[in-house]
Amino acid sequence: MSDERTKDPTDSNPDHETVRARYDWESTPPSTAIVETIAEATGDNPTALEPLYESVDPDALNALLTSVPSRTAGRDLRISLSVDGHAITVFGDGGIVVRPDGMA
Repeated sequence: MSDERTKDPTDSNPDHETVRARYDWESTPPSTAIVETIAEATGDNPTALEPLYESVDPDALNALLTSVPSRTAGRDLRISLSVDGHAITVFGDGGIVVRPDGMA
């Protein structure tokens, strides 16, 4: 993951934060990046989270996001899903946004 990772508090509760991260899909598969970013948002160990495959097919997700070079896909390729109580948006350029479900 690159150094571009920020936490944005959405209210006074530290459990309600938006985490933004950027990855290089050539070195980190999107499915791994999602789990790492959720773990960052929650402060949990990645192995303590709900398995990603219960929400989405990780192989299909990886294939879709890596099928087009990130510089070409940019932010036009966007996938949104709900995982382990979090709203996840993954972009073709390697960007990931994780926020608690129900947060705008």
